[in-house]
Amino acid sequence: MGYLTLLNNCSGTENVALGSHAMCCNTTASQNVAVGSLAMNKSTTGALNVAVGYEALKATTTAGCNTAIGMSSMLKNTTGIKNVAVGTYAMCAATDGDYNAIVGYQANRLLTTGCYNATLGYVAAYANTTGEYNTAVGNGALCCNTDGDNNVAIGRVAGAFTDTGSGAVTSPDKSTYIGGCTRASQATPLNETVIGFCACGCGNNSVSIGNCDVGVTYINGDTVCAKQHLCVPNILTACCGRFTSDVCINGDALHFANDTYTAYICAASQLTIEADSDNDTAKMMQFKTSGSERMRIHTNGSVGIGDTSPSSCYYLSVGTCGSCSGQGSITTCGAVCIGGALSKASGCFNIKHPLPALSASKCLSHSFVEAPQADNIYSGVVQLTAGKATVNIDSQHDMTDGTLTALNRCFRTFTTNETNWDPVRGSVSGNTLTVESCVVDSTATISWMVLGERHDPHMLQNPYTDSEGRIRVEYDKPEE
Repeated sequence: MGYLTLLNNCSGTENVALGSHAMCCNTTASQNVAVGSLAMNKSTTGALNVAVGYEALKATTTAGCNTAIGMSSMLKNTTGIKNVAVGTYAMCAATDGDYNAIVGYQANRLLTTGCYNATLGYVAAYANTTGEYNTAVGNGALCCNTDGDNNVAIGRVAGAFTDTGSGAVTSPDKSTYIGGCTRASQATPLNETVIGFCACGCGNNSVSIGNCDVGVTYINGDTVCAKQHLCVPNILTACCGRFTSDVCINGDALHFANDTYTAYICAASQLTIEADSDNDTAKMMQFKTSGSERMRIHTNGSVGIGDTSPSSCYYLSVGTCGSCSGQGSITTCGAVCIGGALSKASGCFNIKHPLPALSASKCLSHSFVEAPQADNIYSGVVQLTAGKATVNIDSQHDMTDGTLTALNRCFRTFTTNETNWDPVRGSVSGNTLTVESCVVDSTATISWMVLGERHDPHMLQNPYTDSEGRIRVEYDKPEE
């Protein structure tokens, strides 16, 4: 019905044409509905089409199974099949795209050959020309994408712009944007997932949840698994976390807490925990068990274990047994075992005063004895019998037989007669000290001391000794 409707129809059946020039070129096609001026104007053999609106499916020739509702919807389609376009100018530039479902004013307006797209919303996916397998729901969703594939955008202008708010996302691939105004990290993101209102992407192959105002993210599951790298900008709280590679926590706290499960981090490669600054305010790090602080790293780099106020830079305090200050200070209430060499500028013992009356108010300190070579000191007291006595130094000091000579070389002996003025002397052979008096029947008591210079394997391999295992007293100052 209408001027020149079905003008050239020969054998086509079950067609409905309403409007000037509607289906005027149809020859043999059947089961079409064309309502509107120039609707399906050039169709010749295409079947099972529905065109409603001025110029809807106007250029279609042989295409079939299309539905176009709205002025100029699918205007240029010629051979594309099984498409649905609802809305003015919806999919109006497409020539042969297939299996698209487009709803909205100017939705997918510039699409030419893209297939398998699903679009709902005003100017949603507007600029897409050849992109395929995209889903855009919301006004302006993916509106700047031209040829990206396999994307999902849900929300107003979701996935349309970069994190600057103005740059166009032109060629995303395999990316997902859920939430109004969700933004990509760049114009051509790859496998980027962004969730949350105005949330911004973090780059290719990344997942971003929440915008900058989000304070807490809850994951109600038993396990958080990161194949390679987990980055938390603020606080991570979980009952248990296992990570197979790098772990990076950039924020105020790393918190694992649960009454049942053991809390741990397992990092196969590198574990980095950083208390970063916020608004130029440095953050310290605290480590707690059973609700109580056990260790902290202060903002200046001081470490306190059992001490909440480590005092200076690079200061390590273990317990609260005393005080220590200065560059690189360490205080510990327990034993310290050092497998390598200990290098120091000075040394002493520092204890509570042994006099009970002074123990609460004073400390007692004695300096270490220093020497330009690594000497061991062995001493004792022996009584002469018939002017002579021997001492097995290994036995005297509860060492295994042979230890003295394995550990030392270059023995020197010192003897003092504590009974009278008779001269005495000493000598060492093997592990035995022999003390002799010039008086053959002397029974004097003798104090003795033996010095031995270390020559064990550790001294021979020590970087602070020469090739013979002797201490290098003077050496070039290392670069700072």
